[in-house]
Amino acid sequence: MAEIMIPGAATPTEGPDSRPSNPLYRMAMAMPYAILAGLIALLIYCHVKGEPFNVSKEDGLIEWGTVVAFGLCGAIALTAALTNRSRLSKAQMILIILVGLVAFAAVGEELSWGQRYFGFTPPEGMKSDEGGTVYMGHNDTTGHNLSVELGPWHFSLFGWSFDIGPLKFSLGGMLFGVPLMVVIVFHGIWLPLRVRAAKPKSTSFTRKLGLFLPPIHLAVLLLAGTILFHYSGKVWKDNTEAREFKELLVPAVYAFMLLHAYFRDRNAINTVVTGAAVVLLLGGFALSVMAVL
Repeated sequence: MAEIMIPGAATPTEGPDSRPSNPLYRMAMAMPYAILAGLIALLIYCHVKGEPFNVSKEDGLIEWGTVVAFGLCGAIALTAALTNRSRLSKAQMILIILVGLVAFAAVGEELSWGQRYFGFTPPEGMKSDEGGTVYMGHNDTTGHNLSVELGPWHFSLFGWSFDIGPLKFSLGGMLFGVPLMVVIVFHGIWLPLRVRAAKPKSTSFTRKLGLFLPPIHLAVLLLAGTILFHYSGKVWKDNTEAREFKELLVPAVYAFMLLHAYFRDRNAINTVVTGAAVVLLLGGFALSVMAVL
């Protein structure tokens, strides 16, 4: 039985069936660095100028860029499933299709599932200003804005009084908070290092789940950017929503991680997909700028 290939585990020129990398591969791998640099420049500029273009407000440049990035990520994932179907295991096919569907669902989340176009709104009792236990942040019809508040609780014991809570849980906080950083470290750094070192348990785990492996340098970049934008809002207390930058960076970088795993070899299809991804991302950002100017 042939050994199951692990997408992204080797460089484009390694292995018995190695091919040169497609001519746009290096450009694609450099783009996330340009994206992060641009976001940092925007953050500094908006902070100094008082956010003259409102880039991180609701429906601003950053949110529309996030829509483009998630859509691109989903398109790349489903194209990978189509063009690599003869080489992927069942688990790998299921996972990459799932990645594509989740990315497209995230597009719906960013657009509030057409709330502004079709009139979908949260139930009155779930709106933020109603003060309910379960409510929708920003009053948008989304899952990632769903928040739960429990408590506070008051206890008395031996004459002593204790107050605990309220405890708040946000799905968006789980998706883009510390758990995200843990996932990046595990999937983007720890697991690739273990597989490269030919650790049997890690290699078997990767094949069993159908995981692809991203380049470690992009995972380190994403981790650094995620930490920066996660905590920058606490440092710069102005009207710049720095965490919106993080929501853009994650799908944008993962789109190029997918290109590394599935489209790095030199052939016509891979070159076209890589080129289209670069053009669409740049074009999407340009259209986003035009939409908010």
